[in-house]
Amino acid sequence: MKYSRISTLFYLLMMFSDLLAGVNSDSIFMITMGGTKSHTVPFAALSRALVARGHNVTMLSAFPGVAEDAGAEELCPDGLVEYVNDFTKDWDLLGSRMKGDPPISPWKALQYGYQVCEATLSDPLTKHFLHSGRNFDLLLLDGAYSACALGFVHHFSAPYMLINTVGLYLAPLAALGNPEPFAITPFFNSGYTEKMNVMQRMANGAAHIFCRAMHWLLLTFTIQPILNKAFGPSGVPSVLAMQRNASFVLQNGHSSLTYSRAYLPHVAEVACLHCRPPRPLTKVTQRLWLWYPTVACCPCLKQLTTPSPRSCCPYSAITTPMPPKPRLMDTQLS
Repeated sequence: MKYSRISTLFYLLMMFSDLLAGVNSDSIFMITMGGTKSHTVPFAALSRALVARGHNVTMLSAFPGVAEDAGAEELCPDGLVEYVNDFTKDWDLLGSRMKGDPPISPWKALQYGYQVCEATLSDPLTKHFLHSGRNFDLLLLDGAYSACALGFVHHFSAPYMLINTVGLYLAPLAALGNPEPFAITPFFNSGYTEKMNVMQRMANGAAHIFCRAMHWLLLTFTIQPILNKAFGPSGVPSVLAMQRNASFVLQNGHSSLTYSRAYLPHVAEVACLHCRPPRPLTKVTQRLWLWYPTVACCPCLKQLTTPSPRSCCPYSAITTPMPPKPRLMDTQLS
């Protein structure tokens, strides 16, 4: 009888401790200095999930309103916001990609790297935040332009993870020991694919080597002095060394969409992390999608501006179903 009471009390204490563990929440600091709003999308999705589980999330970005919509505490220094708006006002990333041109010049990419760091750390809001006595259990950094954010990692003495928002940019993964063979890894700022001839592979490898050299120069002679100046007389450890200490990487990509690569166990591909459950299409959208060939043949249905498409089109895409498509077996037999 006495043993059963002791065991019952033990199980009750264990259940109570589990409940207390579930109540405890962690403080997480997310930092993205990317120049486009798309960099904040996976951070916002992850923030919503973490906040729903009771964690406290703070997000630093150049886009006001994103953190609040994700349920996180927002930190948008005016210097960062103004610099990003001025720097990216003439960008046409999609148009450049469609033309096969680099989205931005290498010099512009390097210039952005140290100027955005200086604009963020010199802002009064950032300085007040650093001296507010806040503590964080984990920092979550953007894989693009993460060197400046490593100063926050040193200041808060907390582990950090990466979200590699630019899935085709594999340099952050390579810094952690993941293979990045130049011969089969297209340079992210070029129009190359995995199908390259010998000359293209040589040019691709030269672009990788040039990028590595410029990255080393950027961190050594620009980012490191900026961090040493912003974080006190003791300075910051080597940024190159700190880049190799990420605890985990969330890779914004998938082998079916990007490159089929064998990553180390600390890398997880989380493509479509921000995707929401699909919603059913409206009836009009379903009909236009299913019977697209008929719609493409009818000018008035293309525009969808006439009040009654049936009156001007001999083939009604709304009422007349298309003939069934032949099955693969029937095609092979014929």
